[in-house]
Amino acid sequence: MVEKMKVLFFTSLTSLICALSALSVTVDGYCYLESQLNHSGTKVLFQEDSPTAITDSVYTDQTGYYQIDVTTGIYDIIFSHTGCINSNLYDQLLTNITTFNDVTLLAIGVPITGALSGFLEDTVYIVNSDIWVSNGDSLFIAPGAVFKFNYLYEFDINGYLHAVGTDEDSIKFIPNTEVEAWGGIDFNDCSDDSSIIDYCLISKAHSSGGTPLDDGGGIMINHANPTIMHCTIIENIVTDWGYGGGISCNSSNPYIYGCSLQNNLAQGGGGINCTNSSNPIISYCSITGNEAGYSGGGINCNESSPFIENCTIRGNLASPGGGIYCYESYAIIVNTIVENNIGYGGIYISNSPNILITYCDFYNNENSNFAGNPSSYLGQLALINSNGDSCDWYFNIFEDPLFVDPENGSYNLQADSPCIDAGDPESPYDPDSTIADIGAFYFDQSLNVRRIPDYISATQFSLSPAYPNPFNPATKFNFTLPVAGEVSLSVYDISGRTVGRLINGRMNAGLHEIAFDGSGLSSGIYFTRLQTGDFQQTQKIVLVK
Repeated sequence: MVEKMKVLFFTSLTSLICALSALSVTVDGYCYLESQLNHSGTKVLFQEDSPTAITDSVYTDQTGYYQIDVTTGIYDIIFSHTGCINSNLYDQLLTNITTFNDVTLLAIGVPITGALSGFLEDTVYIVNSDIWVSNGDSLFIAPGAVFKFNYLYEFDINGYLHAVGTDEDSIKFIPNTEVEAWGGIDFNDCSDDSSIIDYCLISKAHSSGGTPLDDGGGIMINHANPTIMHCTIIENIVTDWGYGGGISCNSSNPYIYGCSLQNNLAQGGGGINCTNSSNPIISYCSITGNEAGYSGGGINCNESSPFIENCTIRGNLASPGGGIYCYESYAIIVNTIVENNIGYGGIYISNSPNILITYCDFYNNENSNFAGNPSSYLGQLALINSNGDSCDWYFNIFEDPLFVDPENGSYNLQADSPCIDAGDPESPYDPDSTIADIGAFYFDQSLNVRRIPDYISATQFSLSPAYPNPFNPATKFNFTLPVAGEVSLSVYDISGRTVGRLINGRMNAGLHEIAFDGSGLSSGIYFTRLQTGDFQQTQKIVLVK
C-alpha cells in the first residue's frame, strides 16, 4: 500500500512539473546605464534555478526596456553590460506576468590622478586625487565623459581646457556614489584664456572660503577669462564666509552664456560672485533658487563691472539683494527679469551711482524692487513702452512676466507675456527676427500661437475642429490643455510625411489658438495631430485651391 502511494505521489509531481513547464509568463522592466542617454545592449539573463525553468536571455532597447516570455519556475536574473558592474536578482519565482523594479548599472570607471593632457574619450573616470592641466599643456574631453570624484579633490586648469559636450550628451563633473562632495574646477591665472567648457554639468562641489582664491563652489576663476556656455551648475556650496556658490570671479572677465545656475549656496553671491575689478559678460542665463547668507542671492558685485543681459533671476534669497547686490560697481543690466526674489530688494544698490538698469522687468521682489540708494528715477513710472505698458525713465516694466511653469523650472514666456518685444530695440533681434524679449528665453512668434485669456479652466485635453475646413490657404486650430506640459502639434499629408510642425515645446494650461498656412501645399487631404503626455488626437483637414 505504501509503495503504491509513493508511485502515485511521484506520478502526480511529475505531471505537475510537466504542466508547469508547458506554461510561460511575460516578464519586463527597465535597466538603465548610469549617466547615459542610450540604454541599449544590456543583457538580461534568466538563469534556471528549478526543474521547470529554462535558461533564456534578452537585451534592452535604447530606452532600457526589455521583455521576454519564459517558462514558469525559479530564476536567478543577471543584468550585465560591458564597462558596468553587474546587478543580480536571486531566487525569483515567476508564475504570473511580472514587471520588475527599475535597475541602474553603475559604470566601472577608469581611475585617473594628477596631471592630464591630450584627449579623454567618452567613458567614466574615477578621480582619486587632485587632477590638473599643467601650464602649456592642453586637454580635450569628449562629449559624454563623466568624472566622479572620490573626495574633495579639485580640477585645476593651468593650461588649456576644451571640455565641450552636446545638448544630448553633456560632460559631467560630480561626486562618486556615496561621496558627498568634490572640490570644484579652478581656472588659475596661468590658464589659457581660450579655455572653454560647454554643455557641462557641475554639481555638488564644496569649497571652503576665506580668501578670494578659496571662493567658488562650482567654478573659481582667478585672473582668467574662460568661456562657460550651456552649463548646468547646481547644488554647489562655499562655506566659511566664502563667495560664489556657483561661480566666483576674482579679477577676471569670463564669458558666461546660456547657463543654468540653480540652488547654489554661499555667504555672498549664491549664484555668481564678481569681485576685485571683474568684468564678466553674463548672457541668457537662468539664475534661480540660489541663496547667500549675506549679499546677492543671485549675483553679488563688489567693485566690479559685469554686463548682465537677457537673464532670468528668480527665486533667489539674500539680504541685502535677494536677486542682485552691487557695491561700488558699475554694472550694466539690460533685458533681464528680476522676479520673486526674497530678502531686502530685488536689487540692492550701494555706492554705485553709475549703475545702468534698462529694459528690465522687476516683479514681486520682497521688500521692494530697488533697495539701498538707487537713482530716484528707477521705478518711477513716467513713460509708456512700445507694448503700451507703463515703464520708468529707463524703460523698465513692473509686470508679471507670465512664465510657462516656473514652479517646475520652465521660464519660457507665455504668448501674452508683457516681456515679449519689450527689450532694448538696439539689442540684437531674437532668432524669430523680432525685437528682443526680456529674459533668458525668448518667445518664438513665428509659431503664431496665442493663449486666449479669460477662458474657463479646461478639464480635459482636446483639439477642436479646424476653422475654416475646407480652407484656402489658411485655417486655425484651437486646443485645450488642463495642465501645462510638452506639446506637439503637426500637420501630415496622406502618406504620413510631416508638412508642418506648428508646436514642439512646453505650453501653459488653457485654451490656445494657432494658425496654419498651406500656401506652399497642393490641394488635398491632410491630417493634424495633437500629442501631449499620453493624450493624442488626430483630425482631417482639406485644402482646396
